[in-house]
Amino acid sequence: MDARLKFLPLLFLYLFIVAFHLSDSLDGDEPRYIVYARNLSHGHYSPPGKIELPNGPGYPLILLPFVLSKAPWGAARMLNALFLFLAVLYFFCTLKRYLKEPHAFYAALILGLNPLFLKELHLLYTEVFSIFLILGFVFHFCKAHQTKEGNRRELGIAAFYL
Repeated sequence: MDARLKFLPLLFLYLFIVAFHLSDSLDGDEPRYIVYARNLSHGHYSPPGKIELPNGPGYPLILLPFVLSKAPWGAARMLNALFLFLAVLYFFCTLKRYLKEPHAFYAALILGLNPLFLKELHLLYTEVFSIFLILGFVFHFCKAHQTKEGNRRELGIAAFYL
């Protein structure tokens, strides 16, 4: 059995956590990200005639399809479950290049069960998306540098994540 399949229960846990906390209310930074996603849907990031850049457009770009399709925010929140799951897989696959598989598995499991991520998993916050991007970058960067000549494709993917 592929070792990555052992992480599948984490995905179900993440989906359950998000589903359990689904609500129509927006908390903390969520309204700000949604405002910027709505701005993007109108062709601008900052309000017209005013420059406001409290954060980058990365996460609002992720929310843009949900704004355009008028999908419920619960669907966007479910993306966090996928982002965290993929981050754990990236972490595992990176560690597996340098550690024995059981060690890599348990280290990735610890990351996947980190209470700081689980606590805010159901919110439209950037942390889970950010850790996914960072671990995707690290994986592809390490993979590209494991050969003497490097791998331009892997470096390109790493650059995309960065």
